[in-house]
Amino acid sequence: EETGEVGDYWINLRPHNNRTYTTIASNADVWLENNGEISATIGIRHVMRLPKEGIRPHCFHAADSKRSDDYVDMPIISYFTLQKNSKKVDVKVVLENNVRDHRVRVMYPTGIKADYSYAAGHFNVDKRPVMPNGDKEYFVDMQTLPQQTFVDVTDNKQGVAFVNNSLTEYELKNDGEGTLALTLLRGVKNTICTDKRLDNAYPKQ
Repeated sequence: EETGEVGDYWINLRPHNNRTYTTIASNADVWLENNGEISATIGIRHVMRLPKEGIRPHCFHAADSKRSDDYVDMPIISYFTLQKNSKKVDVKVVLENNVRDHRVRVMYPTGIKADYSYAAGHFNVDKRPVMPNGDKEYFVDMQTLPQQTFVDVTDNKQGVAFVNNSLTEYELKNDGEGTLALTLLRGVKNTICTDKRLDNAYPKQ
């Protein structure tokens, strides 16, 4: 899943009239990368046609932001490896990120109707409800959550864990399929601020 993002390091801001794209029902190249006695790997390649960048005014007003009308191709290759006698599948994703101002997530429909997610935090495991308590107006943004090295979904009868390297954000959707969204990247602009008052802080020589 790919969608627009015109925020910065601290603010998650979707552009006005945002457009979201997925690889559902799209054509894919599938091949057998290797097939040995110890492991086998399948490769899958998608090419997503996406807006080239996001446009955000300096006033940071969401209603004036949008995604560009220029499009570029972003190829994504996923490698799925199953090792002999292993109970896990190793997944490696390689993409050419030539698009600006966007977020790319991989979506896993787990099929598990869980009430909570469990994610690696700082020296602990964070247990979070799928539907948080509070104002429903903010449910969408509240469910984008941090994680360190893993996130686990279970209904106490079956479960699945997503152990990862260098990913920091996830969302467990309340969509009837228990879809877990792992953020692969969030590409944003950032402004380094300086204070013009410093110019008068010291007397001129």
